[in-house]
Parts: sequence; structure tokens; C-alpha cells
Amino acid sequence: MKYLLTLVLLFASTTSQAQVYKCTSEKGELKFSDSPCAENSKQEKLFDKPPKKHWTEIVQDKAPESVEVSKLTQQDDDVFIHYSFANSKDASDFMTLVYETSQITTVLLKYVEATSEVRGRAELKISSKPNALAGVLESKEQEKSVETKDQ
Repeated sequence: MKYLLTLVLLFASTTSQAQVYKCTSEKGELKFSDSPCAENSKQEKLFDKPPKKHWTEIVQDKAPESVEVSKLTQQDDDVFIHYSFANSKDASDFMTLVYETSQITTVLLKYVEATSEVRGRAELKISSKPNALAGVLESKEQEKSVETKDQ
């Protein structure tokens, strides 16, 4: 029972770790660890979790079929994504995917509509920094709300 509790606590506390090892010493003592066992211990790898993907990788994997990411850069805490697309629905779906996956403010910086001859292009900025335009719009909405209540 003592070992079961130790194992449960170890799994719960190492959710961000990639591996869990079961170590048995020469004396038969059992130990669980998130790092490899000592040289004189028998080692068994119990849990091998793949590393968690960054949201930018997930977005590229799940992008609509017509979307092609041409450039992904990071400046400070901001991420910029340049992409092309075959139609406006895929462009919009991709922007929604970026926001829902990152859970960070996503701003459309550039947008060139696709035509029957040329793919469309867009650039997104994903930033956790406050957005000045969003602040202005929120202030205007609050002003309207106060005016409506006063009437």
C-alpha cells in the first residue's frame, strides 16, 4: 500500500516530466523517480510521456488544408504568423484556430483576399501585451452603456 501511494503521488507530481522510473536496489529496496536510477540499481521505465507540443506546432498541424504557413517568427513575447490561403473561409478558420489554441490576443495585421488566380495572404500578431485599439473600443462601449442607462 505504501508503494502504491508513493507511485500515485509520483505520477501526480510529475505530470510535466517526461519519464518515471522504477528503481530496485541490490538490497531489493523499491524507489520511484523522475530521473534515471543509480548505476547499481535495476531500472524499469514505467511512464514515457511525449513532450507537450507548443501551440504553434499544434496550429500548423491542424490548419485547414488550403492554409500554408510561410513564416513564423517570435519577437520578445509576440509571435507573427505569415500565411497564404485559397479562400476566405480557410483564412478565417485559421485565425480562429490560432486564437483558440493559443488563448492569446490575436490581431490581423495584413489581409489580401484570394482570387481565382492568386492565393490570399495574411499576417497575424499573437501577443499577450495590451492592445491599444481594443482598449479604445472597450472605452467607447462602456460610454455607450452608461449613456443608455442614464436615459
